[in-house]
Amino acid sequence: MITKIMLMWFAHCLGDMVFQSNFMAEYKSKFWYAMFSHVFIWTMGVSLVLHYFGIFAYWKFIFLFVGHWAMDMWKSRQTRDDEHRWCMYV
Repeated sequence: MITKIMLMWFAHCLGDMVFQSNFMAEYKSKFWYAMFSHVFIWTMGVSLVLHYFGIFAYWKFIFLFVGHWAMDMWKSRQTRDDEHRWCMYV
């Protein structure tokens, strides 16, 4: 169980931080294709781990994609000041 959680966390971190280019990070709130690229790469990484564990389903891919898109869209539109700094860690 711990192994599964750690691999899911690792896939999440790879997709959300390592494989997100500077272009994606800077422009995902301005250009839909930057957001789409980031969310698709993240969803593929997490889905590969789900597939490895034998629990992948297409509805999970869609759920992860839409959920991550909504969260990142919200976070990318928050003002970047001391009052809203916690938004980066939600």
